[in-house]
Amino acid sequence: MTNNRFLLDSDGSVVDTCKSNFRSHRVRYCEPCDTTESSLRETVLFDRLMELVDKLLGPFQDKNLKNRSLTRIIYHTITQSRLNTRDVSASLEHKFNGTLHSDRDRWQYVTSIALFINDIEYLLRDLYGDFDDDDAIGSIRKVLLVVVPEFLRFARNDLWLEHESAVDIDDYFEPSELMDLGICWKDLVRGADKAFAYMVDRVRDSRANPNAFCEYTASFLNAYESKCAQKKPATANDFIDFAPADNNIPF
Repeated sequence: MTNNRFLLDSDGSVVDTCKSNFRSHRVRYCEPCDTTESSLRETVLFDRLMELVDKLLGPFQDKNLKNRSLTRIIYHTITQSRLNTRDVSASLEHKFNGTLHSDRDRWQYVTSIALFINDIEYLLRDLYGDFDDDDAIGSIRKVLLVVVPEFLRFARNDLWLEHESAVDIDDYFEPSELMDLGICWKDLVRGADKAFAYMVDRVRDSRANPNAFCEYTASFLNAYESKCAQKKPATANDFIDFAPADNNIPF
């Protein structure tokens, strides 16, 4: 059969013809009763989401239940949205150039979770087309910024704490909105103190055992350390001071 972008080969695998290595990258198709191109796209979507989840959580087992569960949550969030009604040809007419116009001026936008969701947005713009001010993809991103942290709060508490610590640090440097809502300054300082302490421990742990941290976390901690941290003399037990020189976020 012939499709605009996705095709089903003689072995029953889905091929994405837009990929330069499409002959070597095949996804096993699981819906033999539905060979529409949108269904083929969903198969590719699930496969690539699983790759991203493994990148975040680690492929510790072939059938890791946490990885599979998070993949299914994200997959059904996307496939039940109006984005999934978009014609496959849109991805050919509005090709994604590989650049996301995301904000990076706050720590919560570059945590492991945030970088993971950026990759999901990258995937969606590739599979569904890249449109300026895309409300459909923007809505999914907003949902995932709630759903993914809540899932990881119990499945991988370290990733959730990393993200929440980044939020607390951001709030410390930009407190006006929260203070207008009645949050007192002492509470913001207390939250930031705990967040800074957690980040210090996390950086130290990553130094001691870098292989225990995923690519997303390594990227975030390297940025955090290089832009905020100033190493003190060895007599200070190699303590890292994460307080920036002024009250501006270092991005």
